[in-house]
Amino acid sequence: MSLPKVSGPTTTVSVDGHLITVRGLTRGENAQVSRFIDAKQIEEAEIFILGKGTDTADDEAAGWYRDTPNREVEKVLNAIGDLTRLTEGAAKSGP
Repeated sequence: MSLPKVSGPTTTVSVDGHLITVRGLTRGENAQVSRFIDAKQIEEAEIFILGKGTDTADDEAAGWYRDTPNREVEKVLNAIGDLTRLTEGAAKSGP
């Protein structure tokens, strides 16, 4: 028996009139975020989350992160966090 391919959850977020599809992070991606946070590399963690959660290249995600108003960046990060269960108050175990 082999393990099945399982798609993660997705949703859309409206940013300045544009719909962006975001997905939850995989277990491995989530582990990398933890390593960034443990090293106090918050900006790197957020850029990594944006890139992976939107399937965007790292350099493009970094540019968008730096050039976009905070409220819009937070909206996308929060949506990815909710799907990944990263945000404060999210359930600790899934169905």
